[in-house]
Amino acid sequence: MEENAKKHLFRSFVAYSRKMLIFRGVLLILLGILVFSNLPKILQFVTMIAGILLLVDGIFNLAGIFAERKYTLPGILSAAVLIVFGIVLLKRPLVFDTFLLMFIGAWILFNGIQEVLFGFGTGNVPASMLSGILSCIVGGIFFATPWLGLASYGWAVGTLLCLSGISTALTGFFLNEKKIGQ
Repeated sequence: MEENAKKHLFRSFVAYSRKMLIFRGVLLILLGILVFSNLPKILQFVTMIAGILLLVDGIFNLAGIFAERKYTLPGILSAAVLIVFGIVLLKRPLVFDTFLLMFIGAWILFNGIQEVLFGFGTGNVPASMLSGILSCIVGGIFFATPWLGLASYGWAVGTLLCLSGISTALTGFFLNEKKIGQ
């Protein structure tokens, strides 16, 4: 009986995760298209986009914590920091240019590592590997050389966002609770 309850909980978690991955993927694709359409003002634009992403990510993390009733201090603090930082970036987009570039670089780098590891865990290796490797390269460049300016990386960021969105959405579409539950 307890085993069936665990399987049901796991399946509902995977179903929720699939929807979130698909939503996140579509959001990343749309953001990539927006980056392509506004290259001259890319730094301010990306600062505001990062603010939106952080705010939305923080809200979804907080919602997930409360939905799963897993109230951990690190989880709540992480969500709160994302929300606060997202609001700050939206309110003061021109103040955080260099810091934002380094933050975006670290975020993209860790997202790339996560995509590669997630690809191995779910069997979605080719899409996650491509997106993950590109994320690591672009993230490393942003983190190591933020002063070069985001405009020269506008196309890379737009492409990366679109590829990451496609990879994330595909992972959500093909996420299979039977395969993961083994």
